[in-house]
Amino acid sequence: MGCSTSNTHLVTAERAAHTSSCGQHQQPIRRLDLTRDEKKILEAHYRLLANDSVKNGSMVFLYLFKHQPHLQKLFPFRDLQGEALAKDPQLKGHGSRFMQVVGAVLESMGTADTAVRPLLYQLGERHAYYDGFKSEYFEYYKQGMMYMCEQNFRDKLTPKLRELWMKVFTYIIDSVRDGCSDSLKHIASDKTCSLEREKQLNADSK
Repeated sequence: MGCSTSNTHLVTAERAAHTSSCGQHQQPIRRLDLTRDEKKILEAHYRLLANDSVKNGSMVFLYLFKHQPHLQKLFPFRDLQGEALAKDPQLKGHGSRFMQVVGAVLESMGTADTAVRPLLYQLGERHAYYDGFKSEYFEYYKQGMMYMCEQNFRDKLTPKLRELWMKVFTYIIDSVRDGCSDSLKHIASDKTCSLEREKQLNADSK
């Protein structure tokens, strides 16, 4: 997952607070702002992608592993290469679920902030517990998404259409990354708290 400036609107006035045993962190609320015409354009083009969602979703991961090969080590198909990787059922499953996420966001345009955003955030939280995963890795996915669009739409991928897809992909990736980043902070905070409690217990026992 080259990173461009986010096209989503970060609403700093609105925050959803989450409390841990050691303190509090705030979850930013992101909004996917699209006009009615922009939604129609995206929906029409997504139908082309959905015609072969497994192939297109897998394309994102294959692009990812080609340009960031170290990330493949985080997946169960870590040792596969070439045709064996492309045909792997687990890779195809990841690709299919990936496209389902994109479809869910597009279907929920207008209510994505309440309907899909919490699910994206939770997805990011789960990634925090994958050994070796870092929140900055999500940015590479965005590159893979745009590559998928380039391969499907070719010369029909106008600057305007590219901008719209980047807005959607940025919303998805930023929402997932928020959950991952917050969870990583929680994990670090919990470890610090545990150490502090251990020190206090040791001090009290003396």
